[in-house]
Amino acid sequence: MQSKFIAGALLVFLVTSMFSSQSAFAGGSCFFDIDCDDGNVCTNNECLGAFFGPIPFPGSCFNTPNVGTQCDDEDPNTQNDICEAGVCSGVTPGGFSCGLGTTPNVITNECEPDVTQADLDSVEAQRDAILTTLFEFLRVFGVI
Repeated sequence: MQSKFIAGALLVFLVTSMFSSQSAFAGGSCFFDIDCDDGNVCTNNECLGAFFGPIPFPGSCFNTPNVGTQCDDEDPNTQNDICEAGVCSGVTPGGFSCGLGTTPNVITNECEPDVTQADLDSVEAQRDAILTTLFEFLRVFGVI
């Protein structure tokens, strides 16, 4: 039984290490979503892969950007602050504004594109692949 736990823990480490360069992968181990709280209101915090069986082992934290949530960027010179690409940003008064999916650049006076839906879908696909691999491994070795 101990060898199954060690094999499972090794797989979790290897799989999460492979994806550690992804922006949504926050690193660290967890058992609950709250363990992954990065203090940023513009990210969704998830703990994935935690197992609470006879021998529990931790999952991995993912902090994916959310789009369109109201927030406060603490800049008194902006208004209508919303989350874009995991960052809280507002619009400068005086007519300079950008639509959803873009963020104002006050230096260049241009709207810059934010993270696209394809970027978010890619992160979600990677997360799903990790979970599928993890659960298949655990099933094969009889852990679950």
